[in-house]
Amino acid sequence: MSLATQVNFNGNCKEALHFYSATFGGGEVFLLTWGASPMAAQAPAGWQDKILYGRVNIGEAELLGSDASPGGYLKPQGMTLHYGPTTIADTQRVFALLAEGGSVTLPLQETFWSKAYGIVTDRFGIPWELNCE
Repeated sequence: MSLATQVNFNGNCKEALHFYSATFGGGEVFLLTWGASPMAAQAPAGWQDKILYGRVNIGEAELLGSDASPGGYLKPQGMTLHYGPTTIADTQRVFALLAEGGSVTLPLQETFWSKAYGIVTDRFGIPWELNCE
């Protein structure tokens, strides 16, 4: 059994998955556009180059993504993606990259449970918690 996270984007899935691959040292990014899929004829107008299905492996996890249909994008709420780096340096590096063009909810700080913990929403609107134990 496996469990993966699916994230919908507001037309920038391709950019986001490549960013996450580079940020987290992930593997190859797989992207299937609407136009290259068997569903090409059902693609919304002007949506041929948007992502129907995307995937990047980050460690042992899979992060899946797609572009929401026109007018169908909803801002993520009630959830965060969690990243648990093993070093403070990696936590600081990833936090800085995620914060670039995004917004910091809780700056990185030491807590009673973590050497470095912080919350940030990246430039794609995805909220993240970083927790270096």
